Amino acid sequence: MPVPEPMPSADQVARRALVLAAIVLRSGMEDSAGDSEAEALRVEVLRWLDTTGVAAALEPEELEILGAPLGTLTEQQQRNAGWRSEGLGVLAWALNRWELDSFDVPTDAPVIAEALGFMEPEGLELLGSPNLRSKSEREELARELYLIHMRLRQAYDQEPSSRNVAQLARELKVEPGKLGLVNDDLAVSGIRLAEVPPEVIRYTISAVAERHRAANWLLGDKAAYSEVSYSLRGAQ
Repeated sequence: MPVPEPMPSADQVARRALVLAAIVLRSGMEDSAGDSEAEALRVEVLRWLDTTGVAAALEPEELEILGAPLGTLTEQQQRNAGWRSEGLGVLAWALNRWELDSFDVPTDAPVIAEALGFMEPEGLELLGSPNLRSKSEREELARELYLIHMRLRQAYDQEPSSRNVAQLARELKVEPGKLGLVNDDLAVSGIRLAEVPPEVIRYTISAVAERHRAANWLLGDKAAYSEVSYSLRGAQ
Protein backbone atom coordinates (compact mmCIF):
# COMPACT_ATOMS: atom_id res chain seq x y z
CA MET A 1 0.00 0.00 0.00
CA PRO A 2 1.53 3.36 -1.03
CA VAL A 3 2.61 5.68 1.74
CA PRO A 4 0.79 9.03 1.50
CA GLU A 5 2.79 12.20 1.11
CA PRO A 6 2.96 14.45 4.17
CA MET A 7 0.53 17.34 4.11
CA PRO A 8 2.13 20.60 2.96
CA SER A 9 3.10 23.03 5.69
CA ALA A 10 1.64 26.52 5.94
CA ASP A 11 4.87 27.85 4.44
CA GLN A 12 4.59 25.50 1.46
CA VAL A 13 0.97 26.48 0.91
CA ALA A 14 1.89 30.17 0.95
CA ARG A 15 4.66 29.66 -1.60
CA ARG A 16 2.45 27.53 -3.84
CA ALA A 17 -0.31 30.16 -3.71
CA LEU A 18 2.11 32.86 -4.85
CA VAL A 19 3.38 30.56 -7.61
CA LEU A 20 -0.18 30.08 -8.87
CA ALA A 21 -0.76 33.84 -8.76
CA ALA A 22 2.28 34.26 -11.01
CA ILE A 23 1.14 31.51 -13.39
CA VAL A 24 -2.34 32.99 -13.77
CA LEU A 25 -0.89 36.46 -14.36
CA ARG A 26 1.42 35.04 -17.03
CA SER A 27 -1.55 33.45 -18.79
CA GLY A 28 -3.34 36.77 -18.91
CA MET A 29 -0.28 38.53 -20.34
CA GLU A 30 0.19 36.14 -23.26
CA ASP A 31 -1.74 38.30 -25.73
CA SER A 32 0.47 41.32 -24.96
CA ALA A 33 3.34 40.18 -27.18
CA GLY A 34 5.26 43.19 -28.46
CA ASP A 35 4.33 45.32 -25.45
CA SER A 36 7.65 46.27 -23.83
CA GLU A 37 6.02 47.17 -20.50
CA ALA A 38 4.23 43.83 -20.32
CA GLU A 39 7.44 41.98 -21.14
CA ALA A 40 9.27 43.94 -18.46
CA LEU A 41 6.57 42.94 -15.96
CA ARG A 42 7.03 39.28 -16.90
CA VAL A 43 10.73 39.57 -16.10
CA GLU A 44 9.98 41.46 -12.88
CA VAL A 45 7.65 38.67 -11.72
CA LEU A 46 10.48 36.16 -12.09
CA ARG A 47 12.82 38.50 -10.22
CA TRP A 48 10.32 38.93 -7.37
CA LEU A 49 9.79 35.18 -7.07
CA ASP A 50 13.53 34.66 -6.93
CA THR A 51 14.13 37.44 -4.39
CA THR A 52 11.44 36.14 -2.03
CA GLY A 53 12.57 32.52 -2.34
CA VAL A 54 9.25 31.48 -3.87
CA ALA A 55 10.99 30.44 -7.11
CA ALA A 56 12.24 27.32 -5.33
CA ALA A 57 8.63 26.06 -5.30
CA LEU A 58 8.29 26.29 -9.10
CA GLU A 59 7.82 23.03 -10.99
CA PRO A 60 9.74 22.63 -14.29
CA GLU A 61 6.70 23.31 -16.47
CA GLU A 62 5.84 26.39 -14.44
CA LEU A 63 9.38 27.73 -14.81
CA GLU A 64 9.12 27.14 -18.54
CA ILE A 65 5.85 29.10 -18.72
CA LEU A 66 7.13 32.03 -16.68
CA GLY A 67 10.41 32.12 -18.56
CA ALA A 68 8.82 32.12 -22.02
CA PRO A 69 8.69 35.51 -23.80
CA LEU A 70 5.17 36.84 -24.32
CA GLY A 71 3.42 35.37 -27.33
CA THR A 72 5.31 32.06 -27.29
CA LEU A 73 3.12 29.82 -25.11
CA THR A 74 1.12 27.06 -26.75
CA GLU A 75 -2.65 27.40 -26.60
CA GLN A 76 -2.77 24.49 -24.13
CA GLN A 77 -0.14 26.06 -21.86
CA GLN A 78 -2.05 29.35 -21.76
CA ARG A 79 -5.36 27.61 -21.08
CA ASN A 80 -3.96 25.40 -18.32
CA ALA A 81 -2.22 28.34 -16.69
CA GLY A 82 -5.43 30.35 -16.72
CA TRP A 83 -7.40 27.57 -15.01
CA ARG A 84 -4.95 27.66 -12.10
CA SER A 85 -6.97 30.63 -10.86
CA GLU A 86 -9.45 28.18 -9.33
CA GLY A 87 -6.72 26.40 -7.38
CA LEU A 88 -5.39 29.78 -6.33
CA GLY A 89 -8.75 30.54 -4.72
CA VAL A 90 -8.65 27.31 -2.73
CA LEU A 91 -5.13 27.94 -1.45
CA ALA A 92 -5.98 31.53 -0.51
CA TRP A 93 -8.98 30.15 1.38
CA ALA A 94 -6.73 27.65 3.16
CA LEU A 95 -4.48 30.54 4.19
CA ASN A 96 -7.45 32.47 5.60
CA ARG A 97 -7.00 35.18 2.97
CA TRP A 98 -10.17 34.47 0.94
CA GLU A 99 -13.70 33.13 1.26
CA LEU A 100 -14.53 30.72 -1.54
CA ASP A 101 -17.45 31.55 -3.78
CA SER A 102 -19.85 28.86 -4.97
CA PHE A 103 -18.34 26.35 -7.41
CA ASP A 104 -20.25 27.96 -10.31
CA VAL A 105 -18.79 31.44 -9.71
CA PRO A 106 -15.45 32.09 -11.49
CA THR A 107 -12.58 32.97 -9.17
CA ASP A 108 -11.34 36.57 -9.33
CA ALA A 109 -7.60 35.90 -9.50
CA PRO A 110 -6.37 39.54 -9.53
CA VAL A 111 -8.30 40.32 -6.33
CA ILE A 112 -6.96 37.19 -4.65
CA ALA A 113 -3.40 37.97 -5.73
CA GLU A 114 -3.78 41.38 -4.10
CA ALA A 115 -5.13 39.76 -0.92
CA LEU A 116 -2.03 37.56 -0.80
CA GLY A 117 0.33 40.48 -1.32
CA PHE A 118 1.62 39.21 -4.64
CA MET A 119 4.45 41.45 -5.91
CA GLU A 120 3.97 43.63 -2.83
CA PRO A 121 5.59 43.88 0.64
CA GLU A 122 2.50 42.17 2.06
CA GLY A 123 3.65 39.02 0.26
CA LEU A 124 6.68 38.91 2.54
CA GLU A 125 4.35 39.18 5.53
CA LEU A 126 2.39 36.19 4.23
CA LEU A 127 5.58 34.18 3.85
CA GLY A 128 6.75 35.24 7.29
CA SER A 129 3.67 34.12 9.20
CA PRO A 130 1.25 32.03 7.11
CA ASN A 131 -1.90 30.88 8.91
CA LEU A 132 -3.39 27.60 7.67
CA ARG A 133 -6.95 26.38 8.22
CA SER A 134 -7.41 23.22 10.26
CA LYS A 135 -7.05 19.73 8.80
CA SER A 136 -10.74 19.05 9.40
CA GLU A 137 -11.76 22.15 7.41
CA ARG A 138 -9.51 21.13 4.52
CA GLU A 139 -10.85 17.58 4.58
CA GLU A 140 -14.43 18.83 4.49
CA LEU A 141 -13.68 21.00 1.46
CA ALA A 142 -12.08 18.05 -0.33
CA ARG A 143 -15.16 15.92 0.31
CA GLU A 144 -17.44 18.70 -0.90
CA LEU A 145 -15.46 19.20 -4.10
CA TYR A 146 -15.32 15.46 -4.71
CA LEU A 147 -19.10 15.29 -4.51
CA ILE A 148 -19.59 18.28 -6.80
CA HIS A 149 -17.00 17.01 -9.30
CA MET A 150 -18.53 13.52 -9.36
CA ARG A 151 -22.08 14.81 -9.87
CA LEU A 152 -21.02 17.16 -12.66
CA ARG A 153 -19.27 14.31 -14.45
CA GLN A 154 -22.37 12.14 -14.10
CA ALA A 155 -24.52 14.87 -15.59
CA TYR A 156 -22.13 15.55 -18.47
CA ASP A 157 -21.81 11.83 -19.29
CA GLN A 158 -25.58 11.42 -18.82
CA GLU A 159 -25.08 8.70 -16.24
CA PRO A 160 -28.02 7.98 -13.92
CA SER A 161 -27.53 8.50 -10.19
CA SER A 162 -29.15 6.08 -7.74
CA ARG A 163 -29.17 8.68 -4.93
CA ASN A 164 -29.84 12.39 -4.85
CA VAL A 165 -27.08 14.83 -3.98
CA ALA A 166 -28.53 15.64 -0.57
CA GLN A 167 -28.29 11.96 0.40
CA LEU A 168 -24.74 11.68 -0.92
CA ALA A 169 -23.75 14.82 0.94
CA ARG A 170 -24.93 13.41 4.26
CA GLU A 171 -23.08 10.15 3.61
CA LEU A 172 -19.87 12.09 2.90
CA LYS A 173 -20.36 14.33 5.94
CA VAL A 174 -20.90 17.40 3.77
CA GLU A 175 -23.52 19.93 4.81
CA PRO A 176 -26.16 19.90 2.00
CA GLY A 177 -27.01 23.53 2.73
CA LYS A 178 -23.56 24.57 1.47
CA LEU A 179 -24.24 23.19 -1.99
CA GLY A 180 -27.11 25.47 -3.06
CA LEU A 181 -29.23 22.52 -4.13
CA VAL A 182 -32.41 22.83 -6.18
CA ASN A 183 -34.77 19.88 -5.69
CA ASP A 184 -31.95 17.90 -4.08
CA ASP A 185 -29.60 18.32 -7.05
CA LEU A 186 -26.78 20.68 -7.93
CA ALA A 187 -27.62 23.92 -9.67
CA VAL A 188 -25.52 26.19 -11.89
CA SER A 189 -26.50 29.84 -11.65
CA GLY A 190 -29.72 28.74 -9.96
CA ILE A 191 -30.66 26.30 -12.75
CA ARG A 192 -31.06 22.65 -11.81
CA LEU A 193 -28.27 20.56 -13.32
CA ALA A 194 -30.63 18.48 -15.48
CA GLU A 195 -31.57 21.68 -17.33
CA VAL A 196 -28.06 23.12 -17.76
CA PRO A 197 -26.57 22.97 -21.30
CA PRO A 198 -23.70 20.45 -21.71
CA GLU A 199 -21.20 23.13 -22.69
CA VAL A 200 -21.86 24.99 -19.44
CA ILE A 201 -21.46 21.78 -17.44
CA ARG A 202 -18.17 21.07 -19.23
CA TYR A 203 -16.85 24.54 -18.38
CA THR A 204 -17.92 24.13 -14.76
CA ILE A 205 -16.20 20.74 -14.56
CA SER A 206 -12.92 22.36 -15.59
CA ALA A 207 -13.22 24.94 -12.81
CA VAL A 208 -14.21 22.40 -10.17
CA ALA A 209 -11.44 20.01 -11.23
CA GLU A 210 -8.86 22.71 -10.50
CA ARG A 211 -10.39 23.40 -7.10
CA HIS A 212 -10.44 19.66 -6.43
CA ARG A 213 -6.75 19.39 -7.37
CA ALA A 214 -5.85 22.13 -4.89
CA ALA A 215 -7.95 20.62 -2.11
CA ASN A 216 -6.33 17.20 -2.55
CA TRP A 217 -2.85 18.75 -2.65
CA LEU A 218 -3.58 20.37 0.70
CA LEU A 219 -4.15 16.87 2.09
CA GLY A 220 -0.88 15.45 0.80
CA ASP A 221 -2.09 13.61 -2.31
CA LYS A 222 1.22 14.31 -4.07
CA ALA A 223 4.16 16.55 -3.33
CA ALA A 224 4.12 17.95 -6.88
CA TYR A 225 1.02 20.05 -7.46
CA SER A 226 0.74 19.08 -11.14
CA GLU A 227 0.67 15.36 -10.26
CA VAL A 228 -2.28 15.55 -7.86
CA SER A 229 -5.21 13.25 -8.62
CA TYR A 230 -8.90 13.99 -8.18
CA SER A 231 -9.59 11.05 -5.88
CA LEU A 232 -11.43 11.56 -2.60
CA ARG A 233 -9.27 12.08 0.48
CA GLY A 234 -10.35 12.60 4.05
CA ALA A 235 -13.69 10.84 3.59
CA GLN A 236 -13.51 8.78 6.74
